[in-house]
Amino acid sequence: NGDGKDTAVEIATTKTADLNSRIKALTAKSSELDGSIKTQESEVAANKEALASAASMREEALSKFRDEEKDMILSIDSLKNALVVLDKPSFLQVPNGDSFLAVKTTVRKLLNKGDDLLAEILDSGSRSQLSAFVQGQQGSGSTNEILGVLQQMQENFEKNLKETQGDEATALAVC
Repeated sequence: NGDGKDTAVEIATTKTADLNSRIKALTAKSSELDGSIKTQESEVAANKEALASAASMREEALSKFRDEEKDMILSIDSLKNALVVLDKPSFLQVPNGDSFLAVKTTVRKLLNKGDDLLAEILDSGSRSQLSAFVQGQQGSGSTNEILGVLQQMQENFEKNLKETQGDEATALAVC
């Protein structure tokens, strides 16, 4: 019986040592996993913050795009209306009519915007011509020259509107 008990004690001691080493290994593994969890949690928080920032920037860009798009569409419509009025033969006969004032107002608004786009479209001569037209100065250029400048402005606004809309579509596709 004594030998059996000694063998059982020896087996139990070996088993206890083995279990103690397993406990130490699993404790180390647990500590390692706790560190990984904390790292992952901080990465998730940083990613959420970056996503919120990107979403905010996208909303701002979309708002800016909508404002610019609305402004360009209004400018294009105003130019179209001004061109229709200027192209009428009755315009030449009655230069002080309501339609003439509407055209002058439209052109004045476009010139006073101080828009970078307008600076790209108009050279200094065209800008001077339109300014003289708006101020009603004699010898400010022929109606055909004014029409040409306004048509060029309209074409450039339409081109820029399409480009801006294309850029926005691309930005939406990326999101």
